[in-house]
Amino acid sequence: DNGKKQYAIKISLNYADGISSRSHESGDNVNDFEEGLAKESDINSINLHFYDVNETFLGNATALFDESEVTENNNVTRTAIVAFTSVNPPTYVVAHVNGGTTTGGDLSSIQTQKITDSSAKPASDYFYMTNSVYKNANNEIIDAVTLLTSSVKEVPVGTTNEQVAQMNDLVATDIHVERVAAKVTVENSIENSTVEDEEGNVYYTLKNKDNNETAYAIGIHGWKLNATNKE
Repeated sequence: DNGKKQYAIKISLNYADGISSRSHESGDNVNDFEEGLAKESDINSINLHFYDVNETFLGNATALFDESEVTENNNVTRTAIVAFTSVNPPTYVVAHVNGGTTTGGDLSSIQTQKITDSSAKPASDYFYMTNSVYKNANNEIIDAVTLLTSSVKEVPVGTTNEQVAQMNDLVATDIHVERVAAKVTVENSIENSTVEDEEGNVYYTLKNKDNNETAYAIGIHGWKLNATNKE
């Protein structure tokens, strides 16, 4: 319809699992952290966003994924397939695991989209994950994975995910995914960090940029974590 074709696509998600990827009690830090849940590194849903050779958003599709896991060195490989309908064949893919929007824009807006998606609460106890981002030799940020030609095959319109799962001639394209957000606790490391004035107003003692303690009148109504590396 409208010149659209259908494509069978196979991908393989790779991500960290086991206690190495979540908080746990060990060594000198026993009882310092709440033990993480295995479900936090599990998959509840996979939504794949596809883009053409010009990095234009083609659409998205919910993938059917294998329940079996192959764990090596606390890494998990999870195979997923999808039947995707589009006018143009997909060239790039971005995986949204356990959340993310079902709408999308061109690849140039993907970073803004991930920030928005990370604010949405995923299914209970699961963590929202998406493609690992890196810089190539030309110092360009790579947000999407290029699909192998052997991972994509044109199929008759109306082909289902279950039918694609029976195809043995597709080779999976690897996609490394990682959590967009982390589970953290905010604490004030300064002892006796609250002070009260004569009128009963409560102030919090914080350290300024010069590492000097100063009393500030603040009210925390909510907060988010900025996952930016610091030198």
